[in-house]
Order: sequence, then structure tokens, then C-alpha cells
Amino acid sequence: MWWHGLAETYDDAFVAEHVVKQPDEHHVTQTIVELRGEPIGFQQWYALAFEPDSLEEYGFTAADDVYGIDQLIGESRLHNQGIGTRQVRAVVEWLLGPSGPGARVVVTDPVVENARAIRCYEKAGFEIAKRLPGHEMLDGEPRDSWLMIATE
Repeated sequence: MWWHGLAETYDDAFVAEHVVKQPDEHHVTQTIVELRGEPIGFQQWYALAFEPDSLEEYGFTAADDVYGIDQLIGESRLHNQGIGTRQVRAVVEWLLGPSGPGARVVVTDPVVENARAIRCYEKAGFEIAKRLPGHEMLDGEPRDSWLMIATE
């Protein structure tokens, strides 16, 4: 698990505090990912036009129609089976596609040390664009992230 760190417990209390959408986050869509009817993970996407600091850090403007994604497969028994790659690919294809919300660019920002996630994103069509120094807090320590980009 990498979202907030290896020491973080991802239980119902964590989900209630960190995952359940807050009323002022109207631009964020959050979903539970299911496999054969069983909840196995989490997915969210959001228009970065509502997050000007992120747009600036990433080097985009609101006119670029950038969407960000975050996701996880919460069941470790399902890691390394290509499920995450299929999940990410499906969301990105929809965001960039004609039935999606009009994204022209999709970004994600995994911690540099998270090799599994980076491989997943590369298989789903993302490319590393630049290093983001101290971008994420992981187990209470600032860590560098990669800005990864997928386009139409």
C-alpha cells in the first residue's frame, strides 16, 4: 500500500476520513472498484481546472483540460495480476474518449519508489514527464513523485 505510506491502516475509519467525498470537492468522482461483485479497490478522477496549484506545479493551464486520477487495489492477493492496469486503462480511455468528460490529458503522480504502480501506469499508456521533488508525504516523510501523463 502506497497512498499515505506503508504504516497507514486502510480500514473503515481511514476510508471515512480520507476517501469519502467532502461536500466542497464537487469536482472529484470517487468509486469503489469491484471484481466479480466483490469490492477490491478504489478509483477517483477529478478536473484539475479546480486545482490551480496542481496545474501550475505540473505545468498546465485550465485550458489544457487535464484530469487527475488516483487508485488502489486494496486486496494484496490481487496484486501482480494485471487488474490495476486494466482498471487504469479503462478509466483513462473513458476520460479521454468521446463519452467521457472531455479530458485531453490525464495525469497521475506515483512516488518514485513505487515501481509496481509506475509499471502499471506505463502499461496503461502513461509516460514519465518530470520529477516532482518532495511532492508526497509517505510515512511522515516528503518523497519525490513522478508526474506521469497520458494523452489522446
